[in-house]
Amino acid sequence: FDGAARAAAMVRETRYGKWAAGAVLDLSTRDLQGLALGKLTRGAPVTVTILVGSISLAYAVGITLGMLTAARRRRRTDLAAGAVVVALYATPTAALAVLALAAGADRGSLVWPTILVAAGLAATPARQQRTGIAEAMAHDHVIAARARGLSRARALTTHAARHALLTTVTLLTVEPPSTLAAVFVAEAAFGLEGVGAAVVRAVAERDTSFLMLFTLLSAILASLFVLGSDLAHAGLDPRLRGRLAGAST
Repeated sequence: FDGAARAAAMVRETRYGKWAAGAVLDLSTRDLQGLALGKLTRGAPVTVTILVGSISLAYAVGITLGMLTAARRRRRTDLAAGAVVVALYATPTAALAVLALAAGADRGSLVWPTILVAAGLAATPARQQRTGIAEAMAHDHVIAARARGLSRARALTTHAARHALLTTVTLLTVEPPSTLAAVFVAEAAFGLEGVGAAVVRAVAERDTSFLMLFTLLSAILASLFVLGSDLAHAGLDPRLRGRLAGAST
C-alpha cells in the first residue's frame, strides 16, 4: 500500500481497525447486553465505587497519618504507625479478605472491599507525606520562619504540608491502574459481579473485543488522572499556574 491507500489500510486491514469498526457498529445497535460495552457497563458501578472509594480513603488516611508521624518522628507512635501500615501493605488483599470474612464481614457489601483495598494503599501516601514534610521542615525559609517565632505546628501545617502534598499527589496518578488487581481480588472474595469477573470470563472465552475495550478505556482513565494531577499541582502551588496557562496558549 502506498499513499492514501496505506493510510486507509491502517484503518481497514489491521486487527485494531477491524475491532474499532465493529465496535462502532455495535454501538449503533440498541441491544448492548451481550456486547463488550454492555458487559463492561454492567460491572463498572461496582468496580468504580471500590476503586475510587479505596483510593480516596487511603490517601485521606495516609496523608493525615504522614503529618502526625512527621510531627512525632522517632517516637513510639511514629514507629507503631509505621509498623501497622507496612504490615497491611505487605499482606495480600486476598488474605485480608479471608480474615474479614472469618470475622463476620458481610458478603456482597461494597464497604468491606473498599476498606480492605484502602488498607493496602495507605502506606505509600503516609510514607511520602512523612518524608516530604521532613524535607520541607529543613528548608531555609521554614527554618527562618521558626527563628522569627513561628510555632512548629504552624510551620508543619502551613509550609511543610503543602509542599509535601505536591509529591504525594503525583503518586495518585499511578494508583488506579495498579489498584485494579486488588479491586478484582476483593470483588471475587466478596462475591461481587464487577468488571473483574467479566475480565476473567473474557480471558477464558478469548473475548478479545471486551479485553481491547477494557484496555482502551483504562488507558483513557489513566490519562485523565494525569491531567487531574497537573490541575491539583496548580491548585497547591500558585507558581505552576502561570506555567500551565503558558503551555495551554
